[in-house]
Amino acid sequence: MKHLLKRSISIYRDKGPIELLRAARRFVEHGSLRDELLGLLPATERVLRFWIRCGRMIYPTRFTDADPFKILWIDPDNITQDIPSTRVPMRFGKVYDGDWDLDRSSFVERRVYKSFESHFIDGTPWSETEYYRRKRERLRKGKSTRGCTTVEDLDDYFAGFDDLYHSMKNEGYKTQRELMKESPTKTAKKNLDAPTPGLNEIGICIGRDGELLRGYRGQHRLAIAKIADVDAVAVQVLVRHRRWQQLRARMRKNPSSSVDREHPDLEAL
Repeated sequence: MKHLLKRSISIYRDKGPIELLRAARRFVEHGSLRDELLGLLPATERVLRFWIRCGRMIYPTRFTDADPFKILWIDPDNITQDIPSTRVPMRFGKVYDGDWDLDRSSFVERRVYKSFESHFIDGTPWSETEYYRRKRERLRKGKSTRGCTTVEDLDDYFAGFDDLYHSMKNEGYKTQRELMKESPTKTAKKNLDAPTPGLNEIGICIGRDGELLRGYRGQHRLAIAKIADVDAVAVQVLVRHRRWQQLRARMRKNPSSSVDREHPDLEAL
């Protein structure tokens, strides 16, 4: 919550109380207020796990039987597509029917990936990448942008990606829990998308036929992992398509079925 307080003070000083109220409304409507509040609870993960378990008991078709927070190790090259995080609520353990998993786009066509590729492979200075220019433009217009309050913050923000790239190259991919042990303050400060850092791995969704789709969290980490050619990244499954969940249920009842058991979401079965 400290970064929210600092951001609020900065907006109030620079733009006054009216803009602070507008920013607060945007945060409630589109931000991570729910995660911020959950993060204040003691034993946050246990509370969420209990909530999901109760949800499955009451609505068995709306919640998965899988461990909602289990970390899966996935070859980053196997995550090729995105779905909009606005398509379905990105909540751990949820199961959704419908066509949400068909609304896909190529991950490597995202502005972030293209800019990272240009910088790390072609040697383009950060300041000349589209991602940098877009963030700078927003800041100059007085709009908020992740990780930065002023234009002067940009160079330090992007230098952090250089550090992450070299870390992955030299030391391999590390989970958020590992990073919390190494640098708790720094890791917690970067946890902007989850109630606790332990729930802030790359968030994926599983489509009707088992497709691994990036849905929320970790686009920077996934982009760098692909470019750095790491063997595997840590992900957590946020939501599953109902048809895929039904396949899991059939496998539980009939372990001898001929389904491809090499799928990372089926290995535990």
